[in-house]
Amino acid sequence: GTSLHNSFPRLHHAMSQLPCANAVSQQTLHTPIACTHQEPRHAPLPPHDQPNQPPLTREYYGLPTDKIILCNFNQLYKIDPMTMGLWLDILKATENTVLWILRFPPAGEQNIRMHIHAAGVDQSRVIFSPVAGKVEHVRRGALADLCLDTHACNGHTTGMDILWAGTPMLTMPGDTLASRVASSLVTALGCPELVAKSRQDYLDKAVELVTDPNKLVNLQMKVRRARTIAPLFDTRLLTRHLERSYFSMWSNYEKHRRPRHLTVEPVSGSTVPATHRHGLSTTTPLKYPSMTDPISIAVAVAKSRNGKDKHFRVSGVTHQHQPQMKQEQSARLCAHDQYYRRPEPPCLHSATPMIGMATPVNL
Repeated sequence: GTSLHNSFPRLHHAMSQLPCANAVSQQTLHTPIACTHQEPRHAPLPPHDQPNQPPLTREYYGLPTDKIILCNFNQLYKIDPMTMGLWLDILKATENTVLWILRFPPAGEQNIRMHIHAAGVDQSRVIFSPVAGKVEHVRRGALADLCLDTHACNGHTTGMDILWAGTPMLTMPGDTLASRVASSLVTALGCPELVAKSRQDYLDKAVELVTDPNKLVNLQMKVRRARTIAPLFDTRLLTRHLERSYFSMWSNYEKHRRPRHLTVEPVSGSTVPATHRHGLSTTTPLKYPSMTDPISIAVAVAKSRNGKDKHFRVSGVTHQHQPQMKQEQSARLCAHDQYYRRPEPPCLHSATPMIGMATPVNL
């Protein structure tokens, strides 16, 4: 009270005139950065059939509560020497950061630690965690502040996971498909500023975000808003574009009888809010460039009461579904489930030596 009166006498006088000015009032202030002692408000909720999940706190995973957490949850084989060098340069350029990565495969941890020691970085600034179940894996990504993507082979499924957790992912595309997936993801999310143009740009962007808390928080909030409205997680929009693509291919075959390059016009105004994407409708009205009348595409075909096959009509052609195709099976085609995706297969033949493998490589 004394310091307030001395520093801001007018403010102190004004507050003293308020009703109940001497009463104690406690309110909660929610900052954009995740609270370290309780679950982050932006973290994905666990599914109803798996409610018992580990505590979603930094303390539980051995993470510092006063540092910026840089993470990458790819398997260690994806870490090439150039990427690891960039990560270590980021750690050396910033004092308030730690790197959070997986201990998988376990034999790769020793090799990673060798390179950390060789770079003169304190071992405590790189934190290893074991592989977690799918639900825990997605949810704990919300504890990180920024994801640093691998270069030679990007995060594909793991990239989707970390973005769905609400954590920005910085990436640098290469010349191969595997090295350009993450840039496609963040672009579809509406965050092209997360795509670095070069190694130096990757380093500069990471250091800038770490040293500018306001910019990092604004980017985090942008990602968390975009995941509910951007096309990246709009499964229904993807389905409609895929259906339109099939009709364009068939129309081209009927007209030209040979393959050719096709450009599928986007479906306008079809982005569906996340809260409505779980609903299942039996028909989806579509209108294709080569057709004048809307077409109803059946997305759920149920078995009829008498056990006979059901039919539906598309563009004047009658199609037949087998009885075993149940409604719930069709529903999964449009389901929006970010927790149960097939893990990507390991890259067994890579032209780039990966320092996360069990056998050390010379840089």
